[in-house]
Amino acid sequence: RWHARQGTGLTLLLAAALVVLSPFDWLFGLVPVLGRLFRAAEIFVGIGYFGVVALAIERAVNGSRFRIPWLSELADQE
Repeated sequence: RWHARQGTGLTLLLAAALVVLSPFDWLFGLVPVLGRLFRAAEIFVGIGYFGVVALAIERAVNGSRFRIPWLSELADQE
């Protein structure tokens, strides 16, 4: 259950970040250079997210916990 709570929290955190940043995506898209830089940053954030998820899944399968500093404290609460 701990892994499920942390995974849900991580997904909700990514969804909230996408909702907050979507107006900036549109705004920066109007300026070609800023739009491309913002897109590149979004791609790196997405790759980082999937890397963290893959590492957390690997740790869960092996029976240990991958503790994400702020999120794992929330997962510890019942």
